[in-house]
Amino acid sequence: MRKEVGLVGEDDDIRPILVKIQEKQGIDFTQYRDGTLRRRIGRRVAARGCADLASYLSLLDSNPEEYDYLLRDLTIKYTEFFRDPWVFDIIRETALPAIVARKQSGGLRRPVSWRLAVDYLRRTAI
Repeated sequence: MRKEVGLVGEDDDIRPILVKIQEKQGIDFTQYRDGTLRRRIGRRVAARGCADLASYLSLLDSNPEEYDYLLRDLTIKYTEFFRDPWVFDIIRETALPAIVARKQSGGLRRPVSWRLAVDYLRRTAI
């Protein structure tokens, strides 16, 4: 049976990619969830049209900029939320008043501000 391009199965050894990332970028992904790593690595393998992990490893060796793309797929950008002052301005000026109003109207039993703020930011495409 032919394997779909980009599909990283449970039998595929992703450790060589993780080792290369740690060597090149200094980031240790060994504590990340295996399924998440496989899905995200598989997305890069498919995006680059590689048939398997071995060909993707060769691509990483010949195209160092691919490490940046892979890292973007592997890392979650939620921490940016805490570093950008403009995000807190939006929360203070728009999201927080909406949360308080919803709570006061009885539409919200307890404020779940992180989730509401993130949902608000996603909906407003900021």
